[in-house]
Order: sequence, then structure tokens, then C-alpha cells
Amino acid sequence: MSKRYGLCDKFRFFRRKLHRHQNFFNRKNEVSLLTGLFFDARGERVIFGGAERYIINLGELLENEFGKSLTVYQRGATYEPWVRQYQNITVIGLPVGGKYKFLNHVFHRLVAPADLTIYNQLDLAIPYCHNPAIAISHGIYWDSPQAGEAKKRRMIKHYIAGLRNVNTLISVDTTTLHFFRGTIDCRFVNGKSHYVPNFVDTEIFHPSKDLSTSSGLTITYPRRLYEARGFFLMAEAMDLLLDRYTDITLCFAGEIDNEKVRRELDRLISSYPGRISYCLTDFDDMATVYRTSDVVVIPTLYSEGTSLSLLEAMASGCCVVATDVGGLTDLVIDNYNGVLCEPTVTSLTEALAEVIEDTEKRARLAACARETVVASFGKQRWQQKWRDILKAHLDV
Repeated sequence: MSKRYGLCDKFRFFRRKLHRHQNFFNRKNEVSLLTGLFFDARGERVIFGGAERYIINLGELLENEFGKSLTVYQRGATYEPWVRQYQNITVIGLPVGGKYKFLNHVFHRLVAPADLTIYNQLDLAIPYCHNPAIAISHGIYWDSPQAGEAKKRRMIKHYIAGLRNVNTLISVDTTTLHFFRGTIDCRFVNGKSHYVPNFVDTEIFHPSKDLSTSSGLTITYPRRLYEARGFFLMAEAMDLLLDRYTDITLCFAGEIDNEKVRRELDRLISSYPGRISYCLTDFDDMATVYRTSDVVVIPTLYSEGTSLSLLEAMASGCCVVATDVGGLTDLVIDNYNGVLCEPTVTSLTEALAEVIEDTEKRARLAACARETVVASFGKQRWQQKWRDILKAHLDV
């Protein structure tokens, strides 16, 4: 028997085992959401990232507006399932041995269709798909420089197949929609897709100080520390800027991705004692991080949608500097509500030097950033768009 069919036998075994836990199947008033990770694969800790915050807010909306509980299914590290609870969300680790590629297969073998199934990436909706189904695109993810041409073609093929399987696509950025409209029949894309940009709660995230008169500058990188989010780009630029400007400090606030990142962070901290800090902050405490920041940097290299971190920084009255990657250009208008730069060390360094030196510009950009998110990216606006879409799928 091949390895593949051996795994299928394991799935049949686990399905019999899971039937002892009735909360895994046929849950009434439930919406299922399939994602890669919410907790880590062993279910030991929540991943504090933008996608996870998105899921939490979606769960709150489903419960408060529709009386539906949200159950999140993700990959588990072993071939034994686990169950965790985060606030009002049940999270189930599926027995896939840590393998993302088995998620679709195992989910559809083990989990009965709920009132609605949400796929947190389009490739999770293939080859099988429960109906009714909504998929969320959090941005194009095949633009990694490590992906060869053959892999990129395969990922794009999966993305398009997922779009064909689901009833509705929610895209957080326009880049995804532009891609689809230029690749397949735009009428088909327009008929099942909605642009619902990311959001920020402007009552929680708000300014707390006058940037035009503050002494010294705190620059914050508020995202997961890894290559795609521009950690190494940021580190190289700050090596130049910390030597040039003695009154600036730098804060990294996010998950550390791997040991290479940890070593580079340790090098920076030891090279600039007292000027670089690191913290891993819970969702509820991020507002405090922004309120103690003057400049927030989103130096993404690839695989970007519309960053929750960027919106939170804008709402908090920070001056933002972002690279012109993915959906970041949906949020920042260069020289009006922030600074857009190319994803290179030279461009990022020049952009940061400009806002470090120009106090009046920094304050003007920060004020316009706050006005932008209040007008166009507030949480209530996001909730209303999702509310309308959910009503159509839940028959309420």
C-alpha cells in the first residue's frame, strides 16, 4: 500500500475516533473556518498576527449579529486531534502531521458541512469544498523570490481553482482582484468577488501625543519578524540610521520567525545598547505600543494584503512609512497620509531619514493618516460589508 493510501486509512481511523467528540460534527448554529494556523501546530500558544486578529473580529460579528458560533480548524502537529478555546472561538487542530497540503483532504473527510464554511485562503478550498462557502484572500502570496516559475504557476492554478469552487471571494486588497480580472474572465470575477479592505477600531487605536513637539523619536516595527515582512531590510536600514541619528530608538513588536531572525535581532540589540527593544504583545496591548511610537514602519518585501498593523498605526496618529508592495498602496497615498518607498535599503533609509528630520511633515502625515482611517477604514464600515455578505449566505 502506498504512503498516500496509508494516510487515508489513518484518516478513517481518526474519523471513527473523533465521532466520540460530538462537538466536532454537526454543530448547530455553527460557521466553520479553515485556516493554516491560529494556534501553533501543537496548540500551545496563539499566533499573534493580523490574520488571527481578523478571525477573532469575524467570530465576534457572527456571534453578536447572527447568533452563530465560529469553529476554527487548522493543521495539527501530529496525527492526533486537539481542541482549544480562545475567547468564544473553538479551535480544532486537525490530524495532518503538521502538513498544510493535507488540510483540505482531512477537513472534508472529518468535518460535516456547517451553516457556512469560510476558507481563509483560496487554496484551502481545493480540491474539495463545502457549500455555501466564502473564501478570503489576504493578498497575493506567490510573489516570494524563493518560489520558482513552476511553483508559481502551480500556486496560481490552485488560486484560480479555489475561486471557481467557492460561492464568494472576499479580497482585502485590490491587487488580488486586478490579477484575477487580468487572468480569467473579468465578468466571472466581478460576479462573485467583493473588495472588503482591512479595518481598525478607531476608538481603541487613537492618538495620545503631539508628534510635532515630542523630543526623541521612537520607531516601531509592529509585525512578525521574518523576511517577507521586511525584517532584514529594516535591520540593514536601521544600522545606517542609528549611527546617523543619536536621538532615535527602535522597537520590534511581533513573533520571531526563526533562529536566523533571533540572531540578527540579538546582534542589533547588542550593537546599540539601550536603543533597541523587543516585545511580543497580546492583541489587546498593541494600542499601547502604537501610542508610544512616533514613526511606524511596514517594510514588506512580498506576500502582502492590506496590513492591519499599518491601519492601527495610522489610527493611532503615527507617521507611517511603508513599501509599495501588495495592498499597502490601497492605504497610503504618498506624501499625503504617509510615505511610500521602494522595498530597497536605499529607498527605505531615505524615506525614514526624511520623516526623522522633518518634524512638521511628520505631524502633518500623521494627522492625515488618522483622518483617512476614520473616513474609510473604520471597523463599523468593515462590519457592515461583512454583515451584508453573511446575510446572503446564511439565509437570515
